Amino acid sequence: MRKAYMFHDINQFSDFVRIYGAKSTSARGYTLYRVRHPEHPAKDTLLLFGFRKPNKLWSIDDIDIHAQEVQIEEKDDQLVQKRKGEDNIVFEILYRQHTDTLLEQIQLRPWRDEPESLRELLFWLHDPQQMPWLVTTSLKLNNDRIQYATIEQDEAKHIILRIETPSYYLIQWCEEQHTSKLDLYYPLIDGTFIEWGHNHPLADLWRRAQSNRHDEWTFFRADGTRQHMPPLKWEDVYQTTEFSLDFPAQSVWSQESDEKPRIPVSLRLEHRGRPLDPELWLLEEDEQHHLEQLLSMVDEEDLKTLLISVQKDEQGRKRFIIREKHMGEGRQYLDFGGKQFATYKGFYNLFLPIQYELQPQLRRDQYRKIFSLQNGQFTVLVPPPGGPETWDGKLESAELLTFKENSFEPMLKLIDYLMNSESEHLTSLLKKSVFDFGAYAKAPSRPDLREKKDKEKKEDESKAPKKPEKAAKPNEDESAGVEVKKTVVKKRRKQQEAENVKIEVAPTELEVQEADLERKLISKGQQMQTWSMLLDTKALLKKWSEATDCAFEALWLAAHQETPADIHEQLRGLLDRQLDIKGTPGKRLAKAEQLARKEQEPIAVISYILHGQQESEDRINTWLQTSSELLRGVEQKMRKKTRWLMWRELLRRNGDVREQARIKESILGELNQQGLAPYDVPHFIQNRLFQERWLQPDDEDSSGEIGAAHGNLDMMKNSVDAFPVAHLRYISYAILARAYSRIGYHAQAHKLLEEALSNTKKEEDYVQAWIYLYSIQAIQVESKNESRVYRQQFQTLLKQMEKSRSSHLTTLKAVEETLKARVELDNPAEFLSKENFKRFYPVNASPASEETQQIMQRLTTAFQNGLRDQLMPNVEAALDHASRELNEKKHTDYRGLSWLLHSMVEIISKMRAGADGRKLIQRFEDFVRDLPTTPPENKMNAFYFQLLRLSLSQGLLELGNELMANNILQQTLHWTNQETDHLVSLDFIDMCSSALKIIESAQLHNRRDSLQILMQGMIAQMNGPYKNTYHEHSFSSFVLKLIDQAIEATLSKEKLTLGLYKQYMDQDELLIRERILHEDVCLLAKSSS
Repeated sequence: MRKAYMFHDINQFSDFVRIYGAKSTSARGYTLYRVRHPEHPAKDTLLLFGFRKPNKLWSIDDIDIHAQEVQIEEKDDQLVQKRKGEDNIVFEILYRQHTDTLLEQIQLRPWRDEPESLRELLFWLHDPQQMPWLVTTSLKLNNDRIQYATIEQDEAKHIILRIETPSYYLIQWCEEQHTSKLDLYYPLIDGTFIEWGHNHPLADLWRRAQSNRHDEWTFFRADGTRQHMPPLKWEDVYQTTEFSLDFPAQSVWSQESDEKPRIPVSLRLEHRGRPLDPELWLLEEDEQHHLEQLLSMVDEEDLKTLLISVQKDEQGRKRFIIREKHMGEGRQYLDFGGKQFATYKGFYNLFLPIQYELQPQLRRDQYRKIFSLQNGQFTVLVPPPGGPETWDGKLESAELLTFKENSFEPMLKLIDYLMNSESEHLTSLLKKSVFDFGAYAKAPSRPDLREKKDKEKKEDESKAPKKPEKAAKPNEDESAGVEVKKTVVKKRRKQQEAENVKIEVAPTELEVQEADLERKLISKGQQMQTWSMLLDTKALLKKWSEATDCAFEALWLAAHQETPADIHEQLRGLLDRQLDIKGTPGKRLAKAEQLARKEQEPIAVISYILHGQQESEDRINTWLQTSSELLRGVEQKMRKKTRWLMWRELLRRNGDVREQARIKESILGELNQQGLAPYDVPHFIQNRLFQERWLQPDDEDSSGEIGAAHGNLDMMKNSVDAFPVAHLRYISYAILARAYSRIGYHAQAHKLLEEALSNTKKEEDYVQAWIYLYSIQAIQVESKNESRVYRQQFQTLLKQMEKSRSSHLTTLKAVEETLKARVELDNPAEFLSKENFKRFYPVNASPASEETQQIMQRLTTAFQNGLRDQLMPNVEAALDHASRELNEKKHTDYRGLSWLLHSMVEIISKMRAGADGRKLIQRFEDFVRDLPTTPPENKMNAFYFQLLRLSLSQGLLELGNELMANNILQQTLHWTNQETDHLVSLDFIDMCSSALKIIESAQLHNRRDSLQILMQGMIAQMNGPYKNTYHEHSFSSFVLKLIDQAIEATLSKEKLTLGLYKQYMDQDELLIRERILHEDVCLLAKSSS
């Protein structure tokens, strides 16, 4: 029986902690439960354990807080309140949180991931002088959705800017450059804001408590304080903005009359220089069949991102309007035909054809008046049929469509409707059909045929697998699960060979050569000779498109002053094959121009430019003008290398300095803001990387990757055998079974599953559910049909847990989705996507001091601008700063240093293939060797010191020094094992999880020692002072996730492969930067002329 304090309101609990948080101490810490009170089901109740009254006399009633002292008993994951003379109250536990101090119960915590969608952000300016810069920068980034409010605080004037959907660049710049001059807040709900970079541990309660409060705004700060104020009244930033021209007026006229004549100005639709990406598609009724055919080829996952609205015009004709759920997703592969539209002038609800713009250009507010734009209503300007040459750009015959934004529905809903309607159509046809056997109805019977058929039917029934037994309920025979397992094992041996038959075709000699060259480019770095050899190989295999990509890569690596004629000639031939262009040079040029204007595709434009190189001097100007026009229209669809090489062919002839500056600024801007995009990497390189994630077959001596993975798993099995906690040991057997099954060792997998199932028949339902979850995955590798038995049992157990174990149920479903995602990651685009990449290489907001951020900003600027002479001095400055922090300061900022060193490794990794790459890596390795290896005496500082060393180990791995990285990793793991008596369980799990991410980056043959040390530490933890924690059911999910991560590290090559991808991208980015920054094509044009 324990004493607790009960709160029915989150505001009262926050005030309570704010008043008494600094006064109260507890050796065991504080535990806060969020529970559901049966007498107050509409809102959650809080129970606080571990709070002690201060020494001076006081009473809970002395303050205006409704807290109730209660006696609570813990029973089987339930809390029971004992009441004298009344029935006991049983609370349902919704959430549990334990902290060392009371203040931590409501303090903000650094987030792991940024909000997925950010509709607005508040910029709290302590210095009002920052407002002009912020507003100007946002306007330059094409965002004028800005409002502001002025407040008085501590006799000082503050300004709060509200910017809708702010640019990520703007946020990042504010974080790096202006941390002391402004604070950023994002909305939790209307009127409640959280400081950027943090989240609130009780966010769900705040959402419910504040949802109906509109009389007060609350700002949560990172230091744990709150700021309350009345709701702000926003003003449009245009009311305080003055615009000026950069040139003086030539004359000043005086007004002669007070009359204000009205000047009618007709707006016209004119071709824009480059079509925009479509965001909305309009299809007529007669295009419905085309839409159905297209949707039948789109994956269901992609359909989830689409919305559709079906409208009827005045004549009753249907119009299909399609748009993306979140504008910008999927534009690279969506093309629904019909008429394509894009948003205009930043208005989310005004759409114009993608290839047109309105002339003359007007102020933004004028468009709102002209088109009568309203919130919640979309307006689409549909041009007349034909092109501008038929209607002369005038809008008299154009059509203006308006419809409600909420008329859009998920595309999947329409798909279901179309499928149902076709089903009804087929049903009606069947009903109208007449089946008449006619003369055959009275045909004589054939007993011999019937006997033969009956015999075949009996044979089929005897061969068919029996139906699985029904999943056992808790009150039925406890051995039901084992019986089901035995039945499945007997049937599997008979069916396994038939189900797993695969037809394998041996690769040809050319295909083997192709694969070897692609692997060489990925692992050894890009060389012109390798690309040229791969070009020839692809051409022999008749892979014309891939050969074209190889030709451009070879051209890029050629000396800047040279233009290899042989590769150009080969490239023209490859393009002619793809476009089916034949004839004399003149006819080929004309055909290429015709295709380029008609299709507006990069390949046709490239063909025209390359064929036009041979034009005579009197026609060169026409070719240059036409090429520039066509290239501007498609340049954004091109890879960065191809874009520069094509413009280079034009610039080396016309010497257009301004055009060269524009192209350079465009490419470098994309690199600085987004890095290298996946489409910049040839798709066959992506495919090769995707295939490299699988384990390669062993040689005869079993020294290959499968042999290494099997050895790692056997070591892991021996460690799991030593687990003192029974339910963790048997669930780990199921996780191991899944891993053994994946590398083809099915017998060991079956043995582990049988042992896990037979020894847990008396365990609680959630333990069995964990085992069945991994059993599904283990059996599914071998036979999807037989895994259904385990899935049925798993679903039965989940239903049993719905009422009593909701928290375990949520965890199990989340793990099930994770396992499913691993299996379904079946194409290169998903595997190499940013989302999957972030799992292994997360991008975190900077936690460093302003001084540390400025040091890193100078290094980043030197890299982005190609200032080679400043790179090494800035690296030296950064490393000297880190050394001073670690050796001289009493309060070292370990998190800030980890961020600094990680960011530095990112830049050094991109420079490793350059001239100074080896020097930079050597300097970083010297810095690591000189660092102290002995942790501080303070236990918490020692913990963060070791996390910093793990960060250094990861950096060394990325830079290619695996031996040094493993030494540091294993030293840190040994320290962790020695400190098991002092490390609380969650800190131990965090440390091991960070170590496992590094282990996954190493080669499979080099992981076993580190994994063994880690498992020894885990066993010591289970036998140490915190051993009771590992018996708690609520803590098991954390341990099991760590065990799953450790077993995955025995055989997974995902992070290793993504590391190769990152290395390839880093080298590619450097190659692009070096050429764009230092090649002056116009200077070459002048010297040649």
